[in-house]
Amino acid sequence: LLTLRYGVLRQRAQTVPKSDGFDPTSLGLPSLYLTSGLRQHPTFSPEGYQETGQVGYGRIGRGDDVNSVTGSVTKIFGAHTLKTGAEARLMRLNYLQPGYPQGQFSFNRATTNEDPNRSDSFQGNAIASMLIGWVSGGQYHLDPWSASASQYYGFYAQDEWKLTRRLTVDLGLRYDLDVPRTERYNRYSFFDFDAPSPIAGRVAASACPACGDLRGQFQFTDENRRRPVDGDYNNIQPRVGLAYALNDKTSLRAGYGIFYSLSRATLKGHTGSGFQTGSNIEPSRDGGLTQFGSLSNPYPEGLTIPPGRADGAATFLGLGIGTDSLPNQNPQYQQWNFSIQRALSGSSVVQVNYSGSKGTHLYFGGGVTNRNRLDPGQWGLGRTSLNERVPNPFFGVVTNRLSRLSEQTVTRNTLLRPYPQYAGGVSGSALNIANSNYHSLQVQFERRFSHGLSFATHYTISKMIDDSSFSDGNVGWLGGVTDVQNPFDLRLERSLSAQDIPQRLVGSFSYQLPLGKGKWIGSGWSRGLDMVAGGWEVAGILTFSSGFPLNSGSQFREVPLQGAVLWEGTQRPNLIGDPRLPGSVKDRLGRYFNEAAFSRPAPDTFGTAPRTLPNYRSPGIRNADLALFKNVSFSENRYIQLRLEAFNLTNTATFATPHMSYGASNFGVIDNYAGGRGPREMQVAIKFHF
Repeated sequence: LLTLRYGVLRQRAQTVPKSDGFDPTSLGLPSLYLTSGLRQHPTFSPEGYQETGQVGYGRIGRGDDVNSVTGSVTKIFGAHTLKTGAEARLMRLNYLQPGYPQGQFSFNRATTNEDPNRSDSFQGNAIASMLIGWVSGGQYHLDPWSASASQYYGFYAQDEWKLTRRLTVDLGLRYDLDVPRTERYNRYSFFDFDAPSPIAGRVAASACPACGDLRGQFQFTDENRRRPVDGDYNNIQPRVGLAYALNDKTSLRAGYGIFYSLSRATLKGHTGSGFQTGSNIEPSRDGGLTQFGSLSNPYPEGLTIPPGRADGAATFLGLGIGTDSLPNQNPQYQQWNFSIQRALSGSSVVQVNYSGSKGTHLYFGGGVTNRNRLDPGQWGLGRTSLNERVPNPFFGVVTNRLSRLSEQTVTRNTLLRPYPQYAGGVSGSALNIANSNYHSLQVQFERRFSHGLSFATHYTISKMIDDSSFSDGNVGWLGGVTDVQNPFDLRLERSLSAQDIPQRLVGSFSYQLPLGKGKWIGSGWSRGLDMVAGGWEVAGILTFSSGFPLNSGSQFREVPLQGAVLWEGTQRPNLIGDPRLPGSVKDRLGRYFNEAAFSRPAPDTFGTAPRTLPNYRSPGIRNADLALFKNVSFSENRYIQLRLEAFNLTNTATFATPHMSYGASNFGVIDNYAGGRGPREMQVAIKFHF
């Protein structure tokens, strides 16, 4: 049997903000806010208040297509069923989504605090900070349309071998490769961390730890190398499975396989860093002692304009680097399972499964892409010393006025980093170093539809451990966002996954009442009586589930004259006691756990709390949904269905996770429902089938 398929998917869409056409200079902002050519209302983000203005990343334009070809050949001979096939996909994407082409300003309350040197007193107000024009940060993006393309290929072969009447073995092998992306006009860039810097040897070796051997080189794609990352072409995936019938009612099944998911080398909706830039407002260049960028003059030295490839390896020298880097691996998953299935009387089946998986080379989330971090061994010098201005060895070598390295002095901490020639930081591609493992026992009981009744019950007990529960901030809305505390020792991030649910029970049923024509009661009813009393059906779903592990809390406030509470990473509190409290969830909405079980570490020290709390979880789920149907038949193929449906029938609240920002006034407070699971909802519907 030969099968061939070809398909093409095309789409074009635009999202235009409501503030399109607004002139930001009408607010008194400088004319540089017209540079992007996209006129929108700027974004103002005062701490503790609702953000106003145009939302970030709200302007979207896209036109893309996917061409796919698949084919397979199946051959049956003897006890073997052989199948082999291949798939190819060509993907192209034209995309526009600049972050803040209208500009964004942040303001914190600490700026107008009574004593800016105290971290435990916050009488300040972010609106007051805005009124005096003292920003705490901000950004402005220049990001043009991009035109990217990539390919994917897959090949497989499988043999279903029936060794005996009772035993069947499946043997398979698959090979996938996703060819890294290209850009139509070669507007991609990448950073080689190990290549010599273009200014190597021009700075005194004794001036800083890395000055004697400056590393790091900015590079561009061209006709000779069009891809900004390396391809991963060793994704060989063996699979094996077996099914054995112990007798006519009992069967055993088992399987093992290796699977690879697509890497981030595929399509991307942006050009390389040399062709799109983000300018960050510098509120101060001396640790908060004096103001540099302000609301009225946010960029005293001007915006960072995309330079293209004109500066070559010296692109963004003295500024910041945020681009792709060459190493690349596809995430790998190993999966295995074993199950016993037994047929029972009454059209029922019971099944017990063990399932496990192990993930390796997964993407590490939580902000670990920064490669220009200040080593903890230097933190002991103290913030005053690390922020002290010292002679700048790059003065006269780095001449870009946008860079603080063009000045005669520079802060000491800048010179102690691995890549001191990039004062704005160095970030590369996401790291493929995260791991996960999952084990579960699943029990299922199902009664197949018979005599108008069917129901199924599933119970799962499981445990999931990982060292990163999400892959990137762009998917943080899916859940599992946990920031890294110590980026220098990522093994300490290993804990219960933020997605771990140890127990879950789900039961569902559907029952057609035996009333009406053709039923046990009322088979001889008249048409009128049958339309009123016959055709009733009831169905429901019951769900009981554990909650998610609580993350340990973070987001301590910055101290204006000291900066963040950690030089690198997101500080967690100390765990000094048991956070559990007695009472029901409803009794603890204002104090879900014992805040005294936590304490604040000293600045520049790591907290003792793990990434997720091992023995404390968000509220679980207790939910019942019920539906009542009434079918009114006019003929064999035409009938009306009346539906009365109740969601959360028992009006049992499922509360959201408590706020986990230690030090905030709402720490430990639950003030919302989880995922829209609020009070009881009921709806009535009418459907006409024909």
